Amino acid sequence: MNDKITAEIKELFANDRKQVAETFRLMESGVTEVSELLEKGNAANKGVIYNHKQEINAVVKGEIPNSPVICEYSAWVIKRLIKNNPNISEVTKKELEKRKDLLLEKASDPDSILELNNDMANKSDKLSEISTKFENAIYVYTFPTYYTSGVNGRKEIRWLKIGSTKNSVWKRVVEQCRQTSMPEDPVLLRIYHKEDMDSLATEKQFQKTLIRMLHEQSNATNSKAGNEWFATTEDSLDCVAELLNLSIIKNFDM
Repeated sequence: MNDKITAEIKELFANDRKQVAETFRLMESGVTEVSELLEKGNAANKGVIYNHKQEINAVVKGEIPNSPVICEYSAWVIKRLIKNNPNISEVTKKELEKRKDLLLEKASDPDSILELNNDMANKSDKLSEISTKFENAIYVYTFPTYYTSGVNGRKEIRWLKIGSTKNSVWKRVVEQCRQTSMPEDPVLLRIYHKEDMDSLATEKQFQKTLIRMLHEQSNATNSKAGNEWFATTEDSLDCVAELLNLSIIKNFDM
């Protein structure tokens, strides 16, 4: 790789104002440990940091992530850097465009998407086993298609359903989806809980917070049944859970 191209890409990244760029600047200053990047940066959790590191390597080094979702995110970063820097050199722009095309190719690869869906299903199964340990909790789930397609062209925003659990409710959710002939099984993404919580009251407080934050909510005329579906991100939900002093168990912690 041409050192001048790498240097210019790093300069573009260093001047970017998005969250991933903050992680990049910390890494360039010598901060490399995930826990320290989380402490000194503005990311919500370790999962975000792990994603940032993959995106940074994709943009700066041309490394292609395994996850089609992270490939999509990385391609967006490149699009933004090119758009916001009209004076970028032609050779660097050409290299970034090539990397963007490779990332988008990987993001749309059927085998990669199938691998992601299988991985999500396996982690969901493990998380559902853990859910049986809690008599009361808040759960977050979606369908694989919703997860990979995003909302209104934005892949980082997804339709996620938020509800309260009691007495193996997740098993019933899966059974109901199968009885209604849904084309795929749901995947469990999060469990939020705390000791002696009133799950129904906490669920309402959780959803009220999202509504007041102007997160789009489904309604009776929407194709998503019920009003517990929100167009949001896992990061946003984790932030609300933290505000409500809930413990967080994530599917990628499995």
